[in-house]
Amino acid sequence: MEGGHPDPNGAIDPAPCHDAGGSTGSAWDFFTGFGSYRPRTHCMVTAGGEPDWPWIATVVILTAAVITAYARIYVFWRRSYLEVDSCDRNRKLMDLARIFAWCALCGYAMSILAFVWPAYRLLAVMLGVLAFHSWRFAWSINDFKVSFSARKFERELRESQRVRTEELESLVAKRTAELELARREADEANHAKSLFLANMSHEIRTPMTAILGFSELLRTEEMDGDDKHQYLDTVRRHGEHLLAVINDILDIAKIEAGELRIERIPCSAVQTVEDVCSLLYPRAAGKGVALRSTLSAGFPHRIVSDPTRLRQILINLVGNAVKFTSQGSVTIECSVEPRSPQPGDACTVRFDVRDTGIGMTPEQVGGLFKPFTQGDMSTTRRFGGTGLGLAISRRLAEAMGGVLTVQSDVDRGSTFSLLLPTRRASAGEEEVDKAQAAPARRAFREGDRILLAEDGPDNRRLLTTILERAGACVDAVGDGQEAVAAVGRAMRANRPYDLVLLDVDMPVMDGLAAASAIRGMNYRGAMIAVTAHALIDDAHRCRAAGFDAHLPKPVNRASLVEQCISVMSVTGRSGRAAA
Repeated sequence: MEGGHPDPNGAIDPAPCHDAGGSTGSAWDFFTGFGSYRPRTHCMVTAGGEPDWPWIATVVILTAAVITAYARIYVFWRRSYLEVDSCDRNRKLMDLARIFAWCALCGYAMSILAFVWPAYRLLAVMLGVLAFHSWRFAWSINDFKVSFSARKFERELRESQRVRTEELESLVAKRTAELELARREADEANHAKSLFLANMSHEIRTPMTAILGFSELLRTEEMDGDDKHQYLDTVRRHGEHLLAVINDILDIAKIEAGELRIERIPCSAVQTVEDVCSLLYPRAAGKGVALRSTLSAGFPHRIVSDPTRLRQILINLVGNAVKFTSQGSVTIECSVEPRSPQPGDACTVRFDVRDTGIGMTPEQVGGLFKPFTQGDMSTTRRFGGTGLGLAISRRLAEAMGGVLTVQSDVDRGSTFSLLLPTRRASAGEEEVDKAQAAPARRAFREGDRILLAEDGPDNRRLLTTILERAGACVDAVGDGQEAVAAVGRAMRANRPYDLVLLDVDMPVMDGLAAASAIRGMNYRGAMIAVTAHALIDDAHRCRAAGFDAHLPKPVNRASLVEQCISVMSVTGRSGRAAA
């Protein structure tokens, strides 16, 4: 019975027949066991032994539907796989798609085929291919975990993008707010500087009107001695006001450029306060305002500080108080700050400047120490000033290690408080200070020869007159080249100058080049730069060029003579001695 086919009734079909030549059939018969395997229709029969065609058709149709769905999925999978760049393709997912394809072929396509052609050996071959792909996939199954995490990664990516978007939006909003603030600050600064320029025009043109007007009257009208002196005093007073305006601008420029230098020398704080009161008393008395000072117990008579800057701060504070007080008083209260005991001679001195003036609102106090601003910036303001004094005072106080604060009530007055850390000057330091404070010689020695180089004829005549009236012999030239030639002639004649005064800005050859050339001629006498350039860097450049001192314009008679004599004596480099 081997190789036979049982019929539906249990009978066995005879074995397949072989052809006369001994052939076992075509090569495809190998997959059906050379006709020994039965098709599936022989298994799906009715009770009468006939093929159960309704159910066979149902199974075939449903199986074909599954195969079609698998094919569509595989085609979509394959197309999507090929559309992605090769570097971004998910090869594990494609391997899984191949497994599904082979499952469809082995399980479903062969199921339909087996109804008419029982090629079960072909199924075994296909199952071998499926087993190969399945185990190759299963061998590195861990690599497929990332595919299961795709949704998680997608969610995390969306969350990350959302967070990053919010951060960027927040950053953009912050930067926008900062830019808006910067724009407002720039607008406010431009507005303040516009007001400041308008204020400067007022502060400069007002005294210039008096200077030019009274100068014209002095030149064109006959007048007695009293009127002449009053006019000249007016011209001088307004000239000093112009100089104060310029000095304020230079001071704020030095401070903002970091060029401010603070001294630490013995000085009398009490004397400084008295000098300030003496200086501003006429202004206060003219307004009917009482100006006084008080000294608390234990206040040090002498301290180590910068007397020039301390005086400048107090003049600004007291002058401001007098300006904004129309009745009542201005008081300078001097005391020692007791709240923080300090070792040795260290102490903190306090100066409270109290007035009974107009006072300020909190808004005005908030902008009080900003450069180019004032408590009243309206065009109809009643009070003058550059708007720099209090800003300079606070910067000076901070540079000296102290603080400057203010308390104010509208219509009740203001109190400015200056606190400076310092120490009491010792007896030895007092003696040194007194020796340094000894008055300098105010006249030149007989025979002192000075060369003056100044391109401005009016300034040249003024400086020459001042020096000659102080006893010097002066030769004046108009530029640096003439100065170099004059020094050379004097040295060749063995009559070198004792002092050379050079303007810095001159035609042909400027003062710096002239100074270098003169030093290159082995001139060892004293040299002073007289210049309108008044900043620290200007002084450094003058020193580097060979000058012994830097004297900024405008100069008054006393300071010019004292500076010249001081440089000639301190440097010890007399031109005559060098010869």
